This record gives sequence, structure tokens and C-alpha cells, in this order.
Amino acid sequence: MVQLENGPRKVGVDGYRLHCEVVGAGAPLLVVHGGMGYGHQGFRPWLDPSAPGGP
Repeated sequence: MVQLENGPRKVGVDGYRLHCEVVGAGAPLLVVHGGMGYGHQGFRPWLDPSAPGGP
């Protein structure tokens, strides 16, 4: 498994540049937010504590 440094980054997917944030370690978990006006920050209070090695 590839280990990535924690933090925000942009990744290229099928010609698009997407924002992603690496938190913790282990198998990746992809979370897609509900759309404009509701960003990824809404998930952080619940997901960050469950990330192994996360904040």
C-alpha cells in the first residue's frame, strides 16, 4: 500500500483536478460531499477521530 503524507492536495482524475485530504493511515476511504454549499469540513468532526494515526 502506498503511504501518503497527511494534508491537502490536488489529484488528477480523468482530466479533472480534484481536492483531496489525507488524514491518518491505513486503507483509503473516499467520502463525497453533498454538493455546493456543503464542503468536506462537515465530515471532519466524525471522521477524523476514526482515522488510525489521525488527529
